[in-house]
Amino acid sequence: MRRKIIDLLAAIIFVGLPAVAVAAEKPKVITTFTVIADIARNIAGDAAEVDSAPAPTIVLLMSSIFVLAFVRTVWQAHRRSVTRESVLR
Repeated sequence: MRRKIIDLLAAIIFVGLPAVAVAAEKPKVITTFTVIADIARNIAGDAAEVDSAPAPTIVLLMSSIFVLAFVRTVWQAHRRSVTRESVLR
């Protein structure tokens, strides 16, 4: 009986030690969208490393949207200044 208890304890220790070594390392989570990465960071907190790796087409799309928004803002500011000058004359 004593031998069975020792064997059982040895098996538990043998099986449990690798789990402790793996648990010390944070899991890495990679998402395709920054919004999903933000959600994962909020859920995981400090328990995981979260990073976002968007596809190149998404990066190009976001860049062109930013440029279009910037051009639109400049154009609207220009229209407002032209309208004000014509009203003041």
